[in-house]
Amino acid sequence: MIYYILFPGDTEEDCINDANQLGHMSFGKFHPNEGLNVLRDAINNFEHLLPSIKIIDSNSKHYTIEEFLDIVGKL
Repeated sequence: MIYYILFPGDTEEDCINDANQLGHMSFGKFHPNEGLNVLRDAINNFEHLLPSIKIIDSNSKHYTIEEFLDIVGKL
């Protein structure tokens, strides 16, 4: 399963960019990509953007930031 982050103005076509790829889950582990750093930066420095951030997976399922962090936190 691959997880993606989309900011206002991004489309699902932007998921191919490294900055939009949070990482993937494989064999019970999460393998981070550049998008995880982007999310961390948004949480720490751009709180006003958080409500407009979308997180989706490779099956087009949508998650809140909290739901995504709960999933990753369990791995």
